Amino acid sequence: MAPSSSVTGSGRGHAPPPEFAREWPEVRTLYELISAGREAGFVPTWLWHATPADWDGYESGIWTHTAAWLREHPPDAPPESAELSGYLEAIQDEYILFGREAVGWTMILFRPI
Repeated sequence: MAPSSSVTGSGRGHAPPPEFAREWPEVRTLYELISAGREAGFVPTWLWHATPADWDGYESGIWTHTAAWLREHPPDAPPESAELSGYLEAIQDEYILFGREAVGWTMILFRPI
């Protein structure tokens, strides 16, 4: 695809498999974050959630910088090039298939009760 080309679509992937949805137990769901704040004696008073465009920009930045590194380091150069190439493809597939629907970025303002 030419650098100026683009593909558009609904952005809807597949439902995330349960193992992906809880792959990182230290990454809490929004409900878990709100509950933890309340248990700590705070009340949520404001919430901002990144848009799909915000999240796409974040993910695309990772792809862009990883691809640039791979261009500068051919697969037969450092041993980690082949591993990083596989990693890039895996994170792109995850994001396209279900990550975009399952992962996001939110800021919550809590105030003491």
